[in-house]
Amino acid sequence: LEFQRVENRFLFFDHLINQERPYLKILVSKIAALRPDIVLVEKTVSRVAQDLLLDEGVTLVMNVKSHLMPRLGRILRADVLPTLDIPPQPPSNTTPMSSPMVGRVER
Repeated sequence: LEFQRVENRFLFFDHLINQERPYLKILVSKIAALRPDIVLVEKTVSRVAQDLLLDEGVTLVMNVKSHLMPRLGRILRADVLPTLDIPPQPPSNTTPMSSPMVGRVER
């Protein structure tokens, strides 16, 4: 969600709050489309998004140190995505790794 300040106009927080859940549903559906078992993120995740991920059967690990993301990506053989706006590329040894990481654990 993005807040834009405009002179002589009021934006009610109710309107923003009503937009939050549909927006998070879109983001979670993007994550679920990748079919991960685990999602690791560097910081925190909204409670609404946590519940939506849980409903999708995705395990969420928060507060993972950013310097550990590349190592975890290699160990788990998982994609490391800087944002959900960029679709994952085919696996490559030269792909730069950054957070957050969306990965699939093979059993």
